[in-house]
Amino acid sequence: MSNFQQHQAINAAGSKAKAKLKFLLAAAALAALMGLPPSLSGAENAPAATAVANSQQQGKIRMGVPTFANNSSVRDVIYGERYADMLVSELMQNRNYELVERNRLNKVIEEQGLGQTGILDQSNVAQVGKVAGLDYIVLGNILETSSLTKEGISGTSLLLSGGKSAKSSYYSELKVVVNLKVIEVETGKIVFSENGEDTAKVTWGDRPGQVSPENYFGAAQKAIAKAAFKIMRQIAPLEASVLKVNKVKDKIVSVVIDMGREDGLREGQHYEIKREGESILNREGKVVGVEMILIAHIDIENVEANTATAKVVKIEKDPATKKEYEIVRGDLAKMQAADKPRTAGEKWGQLIKK
Repeated sequence: MSNFQQHQAINAAGSKAKAKLKFLLAAAALAALMGLPPSLSGAENAPAATAVANSQQQGKIRMGVPTFANNSSVRDVIYGERYADMLVSELMQNRNYELVERNRLNKVIEEQGLGQTGILDQSNVAQVGKVAGLDYIVLGNILETSSLTKEGISGTSLLLSGGKSAKSSYYSELKVVVNLKVIEVETGKIVFSENGEDTAKVTWGDRPGQVSPENYFGAAQKAIAKAAFKIMRQIAPLEASVLKVNKVKDKIVSVVIDMGREDGLREGQHYEIKREGESILNREGKVVGVEMILIAHIDIENVEANTATAKVVKIEKDPATKKEYEIVRGDLAKMQAADKPRTAGEKWGQLIKK
C-alpha cells in the first residue's frame, strides 16, 4: 500500500474509532439510567475503545507482541520471553507504533482463558486484540535453535624437543531461525509473514564448552532485527525529511534530517533519500499513489534529540540527464535494510566499518 493509501486508512480508522467510542459511552450512560450492568451495554469495552481512539488520533498504530512460541529443539521458556522483548525493542524504533507491554498482553491472554504462558494462538488473535485495544498482533515462532561444536587449529605450542605442534581449539556454530506473522486484529488476516535467521560463533579454547541461552541471543537479535525491519518498512513506515544539505567544494557530503533520538534513530542506521514524483492514477483518473524516486543513500552518524546528521554515501543518477541528483530540503528519508545491495555485488557491510 502506498503512503497516500496508508494515511487514508489511518484517518478512516481514527474516525471509526472515535465513532465507536461515542457509541459505547452513550450506551454506558443509557445503561446507567436503566440500571443495567455494563456488560449488557458493551460499555466494558469503552476503555479499550478510548485507547484505540486516542492512539489513532495521534497517528499511532497499536501493536502487541506476546511470548514467542518455541518449536525448536531447545524448549526453555526463557527463549520465547526474551525473543519477544527483542522484537518489541526493534519495533519501538518506528515511532508510528505504540507497543503494548508484553506482561500486560499476557495478562489479557490469561484472563481470556487462552493459556498461562502468554503464548497466543492465531485463531484467538482477534479476540485478544480487541480486548487489548490493538490494531495488530505480531506472533513469533522460534523454528530453530541449534549448535554444532567443531575442533579447529588456533596456533602452535612449543614442545620440549624444540619442535612445534598444532594446538586444538574448539568452537560452536550457532543458528537461530524465527518466523514473524503480523495479524490485523479487525479482520484476523495475516498481513505479513517473514522468516528471519542468523548465525553466531562461540570460541571455547582448548576444550569444548556448554552453550547457554546468552550465547544464542546474539544470533537471535540479528535474526529478529532483519524480520522486524521488513515489518517497519511495510506497515506505516517511519519517514523523515531533509532539513539541511551540507557541501564541501560544491560536493554534497552530509544532510540533516528532522528526526532524532526521541524518534528512535540510532547511529549506524541506513536510510534512502527519496523524492515524490508524478501521481499514480487509476482508470477513473483518481490519485491512488505517488511515484517515489530514489535520490541517494545515507548513514546516520550523529543523533540529537530531534535531529540527526547523516553522511552521504552514494548519490544516484537521473536516467534522463545521466547526472547525479541534487539532494534538496524537503526530500524524504526512508529506513533501509543493512544488507540491501546498493549496486550489483555491493552490500552495506562492505562499505561501513563495523
